[in-house]
Amino acid sequence: MIGWLGGILNVVRPALRSSRVLLVKHAPEILMGMGTAGTISAVVVAAKSGPKAQALIKEAEEEKGLKMQQDKDSENNPWHPKVYVKLDWKETVKATWKVILPPALMTLASLGCFWGAYGIGVHRQAVLAGLWSTAEAALMEQQRKLDEMIGKQGREELNRAIAEDKAANTKLPQNTIVLQGGTDMWCIIDGTPFRSSYLKIKDAQNMANHQMFNDMYLSEADLYWLLDPNREYLKPGPNSGMIGWSVDKMLVLNIESCLGPDHEPMLVVDYQDKDGYPYPPQAGYWKSM
Repeated sequence: MIGWLGGILNVVRPALRSSRVLLVKHAPEILMGMGTAGTISAVVVAAKSGPKAQALIKEAEEEKGLKMQQDKDSENNPWHPKVYVKLDWKETVKATWKVILPPALMTLASLGCFWGAYGIGVHRQAVLAGLWSTAEAALMEQQRKLDEMIGKQGREELNRAIAEDKAANTKLPQNTIVLQGGTDMWCIIDGTPFRSSYLKIKDAQNMANHQMFNDMYLSEADLYWLLDPNREYLKPGPNSGMIGWSVDKMLVLNIESCLGPDHEPMLVVDYQDKDGYPYPPQAGYWKSM
């Protein structure tokens, strides 16, 4: 018997553990779904409770009017017509609380779900921002130590070697029609190829810093739109609006010329600050102003 129960527990425990992990991971989505379902249910219940509440109010008004008539002349006038007297808010709540309470509780529960999902999202963003800051600080420390060991020229050679690897390992779009005689060539940023030129990229950099000075920050999606105004190649991801740069430091788009997989000239674009250190887009960039 004990062995049979132990076998069941050995099967159930991993399933419960996996279920708990999924619930924690998708808690915001689950709470948003529960809040939406609760809001819709509250609206339906409130619509059905409305006529009942009106009937109860009308009945309470009639009883109140009848009681007032009886108090005035209960002996000489045994018959009393229906008289409706307006209820105050306390009497209204007393008469209708049984039908009003369910949709009110459902609405409060739905709001609690929405606020819970929002709180979890804010907490996760704060954790991610903290991890990002820690990783960025570690990267900057490594870059400084690397400069001490190999010098500025060695760092430039290292950046060029990394750019050449990116160019060699990037797959260009197939069946792309490129007009001959143009000044644009294939460029790579964040592993994504797009058509541009050295001057256009530098113009986009100047416009990006100008926008950053005006708005105090710049998102990755904004930079993509400046680099690819026609939006033919660079497609901002779902989180591109959540990462970016603040006005604390100027953004420099470092450009390395390399040979692509078919030995055609390509430009590899990377993010740097004015001192030549990596300056990738940061989470919570709008909070650092």
